[in-house]
Amino acid sequence: MVKTYELTVLVNPSYTPEEVKAVSNAIRKIITSVNGKVDKEENWGKKALSYLIKKEREALFLFFEISVDTQFAQKVEADVRLMDEVRRELFVIKEA
Repeated sequence: MVKTYELTVLVNPSYTPEEVKAVSNAIRKIITSVNGKVDKEENWGKKALSYLIKKEREALFLFFEISVDTQFAQKVEADVRLMDEVRRELFVIKEA
C-alpha cells in the first residue's frame, strides 16, 4: 500500500548550492531505488535553530513530499538518516 510522507532534512548551512543539489539528488536516488516517487521538493533555505546541532546555530532545510510503499518507508528513513550530509531528519505520514 502506497502512502504519502513528508520528509524534512537539515544539512550543513555552509554548503554551496551545488552541494545542496548533490544531497537532494542522493535523497531522490534513495526514494526512487524502492520505486518511490517525489511528488514535491522545496529548498526552504537557511534558518536559525532553537539549539545547537553539531556546533551550528543554523541549518539548510530541504523538504520532500514523497509517495512510497509502506513496506519500504522505514528503509527510506534509515538510509536518509545515515547520510553523512544530513544533520537531522523528520519523516512523517502526511495527513489526508
